[in-house]
Amino acid sequence: MYNQYILEAKYLDKIRRVKRKTIVGVYPSLEAIEKAKEKMLAEEIKYKLLFSINGQFNPFLENIA
Repeated sequence: MYNQYILEAKYLDKIRRVKRKTIVGVYPSLEAIEKAKEKMLAEEIKYKLLFSINGQFNPFLENIA
C-alpha cells in the first residue's frame, strides 16, 4: 500500500513528440490525482498531455489525508 503518489505530465505535440516533462505534484490519494489531471486537461489547449503515476511508500510520513 502506497501513502503518496507522484504525478508526472508529458506535453506532446501533434506528432506525439515530447516537448517537455514536469512533475505536477505529490498527492495523498488517487482521487486527488484525478482532480489535478482533470484541471490540467481543461486548461491545456496547445499540447496533448500524457500522465504517469509513481506510487511510493514512506513509513515515516504522517497521515496527511
